[in-house]
Amino acid sequence: MSDPRLPSEMDDYMRSLGWGEHHDQWHYEQRYDFWRHLAARGDAGAAQVVAYGDAKGWKRAAYQEGAPGHGLHFLAMHRAMFQLLAERFPQHRPYLAGWPTPPQNPADRDDPVPGGVPFAPEKAQGIVVVETQPSRFATDDDFALFLETDLRPTPTDPTNRTPDRQTGLHNWLHNRWTDPDSPVNLGDPTVNIFNARFWRLHGWIDRMWSAYRTARGASDDEPRYRELLDSYRHMMAHGGHHDMAMAGAAAAPRPERLRRAFSD
Repeated sequence: MSDPRLPSEMDDYMRSLGWGEHHDQWHYEQRYDFWRHLAARGDAGAAQVVAYGDAKGWKRAAYQEGAPGHGLHFLAMHRAMFQLLAERFPQHRPYLAGWPTPPQNPADRDDPVPGGVPFAPEKAQGIVVVETQPSRFATDDDFALFLETDLRPTPTDPTNRTPDRQTGLHNWLHNRWTDPDSPVNLGDPTVNIFNARFWRLHGWIDRMWSAYRTARGASDDEPRYRELLDSYRHMMAHGGHHDMAMAGAAAAPRPERLRRAFSD
């Protein structure tokens, strides 16, 4: 079964604003230290990624993936995309609704897994935590870091990971449906936003974030929440945002590692 697609007018809108390039740059810059650490240890693939990012003129993000503060940026950036698409294409909101819960059956009719790989039990338990135990998380950022990634960088090791295998559902689910031969490969940030499964996954994440905020009595008028969401909405609504690529850099070969960006 081929990857599901969005309506073409949604694709055209995102392309007109450079969302694929932005999404690729955003995830790279959040792992800036990670890639450089691997390259310094002799990882040739990571060195190619670093060279590619440098050629593009991409910079280090202040909040690196897995570090305190990053999680809220992760949630806000994706929520901004949801809001802009929903406002622009109200007739297509069903595409943005998200999974009721991530499908665990590898033979699921709508989301089959190549090779029928079973769902990892620890990740299934992670879903239970996200969906039923909001009190476990003190802040939106704590909630987001648990859900997004198992990276927990330290000052001496940006590749450090938590031993809690329930974490990192976002990255793990991206990797579960990664298909390098797909034109909308879920593992490739430049094109996965054109894959309807991306919005199923992130729609679930966004809905779980709303449920978490409701459970702790959070207000959408909280200054930090409002400021961050508005800044990402502004960024994503205008072409040429986020510095983008340097002139001529688009011709550089894109490293294979970035086509499976969530598996490292």
